[in-house]
Amino acid sequence: MTGAFPQSFERHGYRYTLLEPLHPDRARFLFTGPFQGREILWDATLSRLTDTDSPPFIDIGGESSHGRILNVALAIPAVDEPALLRVIIMIRQYKRLRPGRHMFGETSLD
Repeated sequence: MTGAFPQSFERHGYRYTLLEPLHPDRARFLFTGPFQGREILWDATLSRLTDTDSPPFIDIGGESSHGRILNVALAIPAVDEPALLRVIIMIRQYKRLRPGRHMFGETSLD
């Protein structure tokens, strides 16, 4: 994905906006989803964990100029569009998201 950023996309019914070019280890993007009973804009960063990193986690922070800060770190081979879409689906399916860091074992999205 090249060109000027941000860039918006719609894939499989999910919309998101890349704030910077995709990198195999990291992506920063925006998408909408539920949080504490309302629809919000997530200011998300997806990071790829290496073998020496901590277990996978979701970290929900405060508000940024783009929306609610969301950091997701997963044991995946690379950060790519399918991984972004899986994160969007995962976050949209959680019903009890709350601020803070939530570790979830050794699970990957593969």
